[in-house]
Amino acid sequence: MAGRPVLRRTNHGPNSLRWLELSLSAFDGLDLSTDDMLANLGTLSAFVLGHVLGELGDRAAAHRSGLTHAQWMDQQGEYGPRIVGSGLYPRFTRVIVEAETPHAEDRQDRLFEAGLARVLDGLAAHVP
Repeated sequence: MAGRPVLRRTNHGPNSLRWLELSLSAFDGLDLSTDDMLANLGTLSAFVLGHVLGELGDRAAAHRSGLTHAQWMDQQGEYGPRIVGSGLYPRFTRVIVEAETPHAEDRQDRLFEAGLARVLDGLAAHVP
């Protein structure tokens, strides 16, 4: 992915057309306008793309640093007491103290599933 821009115009070739046709079929029978279908598909695609880019960035950082996620978390952990003790970041302090997902082996799957559920719930609110 290095060197390839993420932002670009879509070329409608056979593969992208098959993907688009299949993706739009998810809205069959929902009595949505074409613009609503495109808005829903764009919202869902943006979530998936954002998650994938984050996961690829995490993998690239692990490769560059040579650290596993657990090793990186241990390394970052030395800053935790200073962050908490400063009193300047009460919301992030809560994350440090309470959050389980950042430490989980399956954190990417958990984050994707939780986020996807929220996106789908939000989209469902716009289906007649």
